[in-house]
This record gives sequence, C-alpha cells and structure tokens, in this order.
Amino acid sequence: MSDSRGEPFDDVLQRFTESSAAAKDLVGALHGRLNTAYSAIGHVAYKDGPEEQE
Repeated sequence: MSDSRGEPFDDVLQRFTESSAAAKDLVGALHGRLNTAYSAIGHVAYKDGPEEQE
C-alpha cells in the first residue's frame, strides 16, 4: 500500500507514469509554440529605440 487511502502502489506508479508522459507532450508543444512566437516577434527586441531629436 502506498498511502492512507489504501491505493495499490502499482496504480499510483501507473498514474504517475501516464501523467509524466502527458506533461512531456505538453511541454514539447509549448516549446514549439514559443519558438514560433519568438520567430515572429523576436526581431522586435533587437531594434533600436527611437532616436532622440535635438
């Protein structure tokens, strides 16, 4: 037994494994979308600010 709920350890381990795999898939998707967003707007960070007028 794994905890006070009496849930078998194998069930807990299986659920953890499935959750970890789902989290890995979601992180991969997020990484891809962030790369796409950076490619689209990343150049903005490198532009000079407005020049001061004298």
